Amino acid sequence: MTASRYRERAAVPELAAHVHSVWCQEVMPGGRALAHRVLPDGCTDLLWRDGRLCVAGPDTAWRMESLPAGSFIVGIRFNPGEARPLFGDHPMGEWRDQELDLAELWGSREARELGERLAEAGRPREIAQIMERTVVRRLADFAPADAVVRGAVSALGSRRERPVAALAADFGISERQLRRRFVGAVGYSPKTLQGVFRLARALTLLRDTPAPASPGTPSTMVDIALTAGYADQPHMTRELGRLTGLTPARVRQYGT
Repeated sequence: MTASRYRERAAVPELAAHVHSVWCQEVMPGGRALAHRVLPDGCTDLLWRDGRLCVAGPDTAWRMESLPAGSFIVGIRFNPGEARPLFGDHPMGEWRDQELDLAELWGSREARELGERLAEAGRPREIAQIMERTVVRRLADFAPADAVVRGAVSALGSRRERPVAALAADFGISERQLRRRFVGAVGYSPKTLQGVFRLARALTLLRDTPAPASPGTPSTMVDIALTAGYADQPHMTRELGRLTGLTPARVRQYGT
């Protein structure tokens, strides 16, 4: 059995509008490597792993990662559309489904100096604090996040799904313009993000809803699919298979 520990906390107040969480995954020494399934969540992460600073762009499908025994990862997870302190004016769509060295975005000197400070800190807690302070300083160097994209991201996260064309009309722009701004700031289209948010709702329901459920909560797979926002159970099954590589029954019984 692999012994590991995952911790997650809120970011410092200065980053609250931009960052979903600060997290650490540790694999205890003396055991086996941890096989970890990474699922799409619309977010972008700044990572410190094995002495390397890198950025993981937004994923469009699941992937497996192996973490060696005795290793750890510290990450800052940015909300969709809020990773400008990492990417500057680089379009996020260029880095979809990719992981790249931070030096490619910040330049070798700045990335190297930050990496040296993190290596000296050594401990995950101190590493996370240094990373946060660095991101806070960088915030002042860039214009605020696109307010239209931020508002659209919030709307897409609602359980009440609406057509993307209607959402664009709410902001007084065309569907094509909304898509262009979305791909630049988030990394993929509004429709793709809507599907990722729908997936997150389904996973939560599948993991947390017992079978049979208590009165008034979804119990059958059909109930869960409709509550999450899918057209029907086959729609949910197809999307879970494509985005996670798992069946709804597997998620419900074992998690991800």
